[in-house]
Amino acid sequence: MPAASGSAVSICWPTTDAISGTMPGKSCFRPTSAISRATSNSSPGPIIDKAGTLFNPPHWRGRATVAWNREAVTVAAAFNYTGGVRDIRSNPAVNIRGVSTVDLTIRFAPTRIAQALRGVEFSARLLNAFNAKPQQIATTAFSDSAYDSTNYSPAGRVIGLGIVKTW
Repeated sequence: MPAASGSAVSICWPTTDAISGTMPGKSCFRPTSAISRATSNSSPGPIIDKAGTLFNPPHWRGRATVAWNREAVTVAAAFNYTGGVRDIRSNPAVNIRGVSTVDLTIRFAPTRIAQALRGVEFSARLLNAFNAKPQQIATTAFSDSAYDSTNYSPAGRVIGLGIVKTW
């Protein structure tokens, strides 16, 4: 039966403008983590620990976000880590390294703007900023994925632009 435990914390503090001494914004640090445990039981048979093996949850994954906000602008950076797994399909088993990525986001939600643009938010995101790639795994057919598609994304760097209107 799959099981996971985790934690999340949010620490925020006001930021001070170095020149005027006023407190125009807010900064936050938000670390999160998850520890996985997955087992399989085929009756009658032994219970097999599957967490940390290929195509099953890694033992550990985490995300730490730092954000700064001032009036209509929010800037955030996130560090993501997905732990490594073991490919137990061969003997000896092969260790597949974990993947670390960095995501960057900037949002602009103006409040002092013409009536027609009230409720409009603009955003730009850069996911996997350093283009981290998952480690390739052994495959037996040309149609098989050359990476652990359950845990790692092969998409590489992704740039996103967005406009949202709320009424």
